[in-house]
Amino acid sequence: MSLSTLLLMDDHSITLLQWVNGAWHDRRFATDADALDSLITTLVCHRWDVGVLVDLDCESVVHEPLPRLSWLDRRALCRRKAAQHWPQTAHRHIGPCRLHAGRHVALLSALIQPAPLDALLDRLTTAGIAISGVWSLPLLISALVTGCPAHSLLFCVGQDGRLRQSHLVHGQLQFSRRLQRETRPPADTADALAAVLDEETRLAQRHLAGTAQLPSREALTVVILGTGEAMPATAGALNRHWASDGALHAVALSLPVGDVAAAVADRLRLRPPPSHYGTSRQLRRGMLRRRIATIRLIAASLLLAASLQAWHLQRAGAALAHAAAGLSVTVGDVRRQTAALQQGLPIGQPVAASQLAAIRTLDARYLAPWPRQLADMQRLSQALLRYPALQIERYGWEHQLPAAAGEPHLVRWTLTGTDPQAASGGITLEHLADELARWPGAAPGITLQRTGQGTFTLHWTTRPEQAR
Repeated sequence: MSLSTLLLMDDHSITLLQWVNGAWHDRRFATDADALDSLITTLVCHRWDVGVLVDLDCESVVHEPLPRLSWLDRRALCRRKAAQHWPQTAHRHIGPCRLHAGRHVALLSALIQPAPLDALLDRLTTAGIAISGVWSLPLLISALVTGCPAHSLLFCVGQDGRLRQSHLVHGQLQFSRRLQRETRPPADTADALAAVLDEETRLAQRHLAGTAQLPSREALTVVILGTGEAMPATAGALNRHWASDGALHAVALSLPVGDVAAAVADRLRLRPPPSHYGTSRQLRRGMLRRRIATIRLIAASLLLAASLQAWHLQRAGAALAHAAAGLSVTVGDVRRQTAALQQGLPIGQPVAASQLAAIRTLDARYLAPWPRQLADMQRLSQALLRYPALQIERYGWEHQLPAAAGEPHLVRWTLTGTDPQAASGGITLEHLADELARWPGAAPGITLQRTGQGTFTLHWTTRPEQAR
């Protein structure tokens, strides 16, 4: 949600800033009742959401050291300390807590005299104008300056032509005040502006050194923030004047758009930070508008994501349907080719009969000479019945086909078990081996292998042709 309308409030006037055709246009109003009525009428007629920038002399800034606590405890402690510093105002701001020299330091600020701001905010709220936020101009100006040395003194020109002086330490605002004298660059010459800045810099340097805010041998960099050719010329004039003083140095920073207020407004337009000041009652309408805008943005994002997903699924479904159609065509071609092949094959009863006859011929030629397994198992079982002391664990046989025509078929037998009488010198196994050697068709050379704990293995070979 971009912010295109801002009210810049200082001690003497209220400036209406509007973003039109890529630039900020300003219109100044006085602080009397008639001018305020005219401003409210303008805002109501156009139904604008406004943000408020305050540039008041009554703003106070304090840096508060904090102990090591959790984030929630630090926030609660900062609220309590801010209420102790400024109990008379509700416009208090707790800045970011930063780690400096091994300690957590929080930036606290408040408007000591909130009556002018409350009068403006109440008039806007009564008129039904949504207030997007209330921000401090000095706090936002420090964000425009990046990469400054440890101690910097920032000068910028306000809307009313008065200079604002801010002291920054490592980019963090220490104090900010508006100077009483007026200067209106570029109408003033660079030398005249340099004389004013030199005097104010000397006063600030003595103040910082006297309050131990500036170390004795620490250099102070003067940053001149503004637009036009007068700013670089002023920095050059100051450096020539401070050529013999190594503790002071001046640089000029040019703003990308307009003056300081326009540059800050441009940052607020693109990405406004959380509001610095303002009560919940004064900001309720603006918060509700922002939440509604956020919900609309989320809903639009979800709708766009759902539309993209539906489009993707539609494309995927169309591709899948095309692939299925191609696959059905392919299956139809395969079926037609298979049917054409089946019509040329001689399948049926004559083919099955000839194949069955071939199988029977092979069975008679190769399988008939083999021993029937049931008869061999019965013969071995009858032999083992005569030796009940033996514990048979496994027996098996292996057929060996003849390697060439005329060679006999061989069956290799294996019997494994345990002889409990082996320790007492029994001869049961020897008797069994002699009986197996006398089998019909048994080949000479039966093998008996004894292993530890009475286990044994018998190997012998038979010829099926001789057994028949």
